[in-house]
Amino acid sequence: MVGELQTACDQNFGKVVFPPNPQNTVSTPTYPNVLSLNSLIVGRSSTYEFNFDLTNTYSAGNTVRMTFPPGYLTSSTPICQMSGTYNQVIATFVWPDQRTIECQNINKTLSTDEYLKIIGIFNPNYAGTFGNNSEGFKLEILQNTTTIVLEQILIKKTVTI
Repeated sequence: MVGELQTACDQNFGKVVFPPNPQNTVSTPTYPNVLSLNSLIVGRSSTYEFNFDLTNTYSAGNTVRMTFPPGYLTSSTPICQMSGTYNQVIATFVWPDQRTIECQNINKTLSTDEYLKIIGIFNPNYAGTFGNNSEGFKLEILQNTTTIVLEQILIKKTVTI
């Protein structure tokens, strides 16, 4: 045994593990619902409400990422409100494209009949019908505050401005 040294070897060192594909939730032209609560005027600020069901149930502490169609912009400090969070101030993060918002670390279980309000969205500066395509409204459930997408909904409902 002179000159021999036994070492532990980590067989997983250097391997990259990818998460499973996200659950895709089926959307119809009427559900999930997208609703402007106060203004459908070109270029005006509005509050948007999304009513949706998820295929799976997710524990508290996850993030909802909402992407608006091209043309929409966010204010510098949008506000997220989620039904059933009871006075929680939800941390918001705006992506550099200015149309994607993350409502982070939501303190409730997410499942069915959820309502998410985003305050501080600017309608596009031109009239048209928005949504119901690959660059329409998209809602994603993220694992905690990571970028791992657990479930996504491509919303088919349109909004006419």
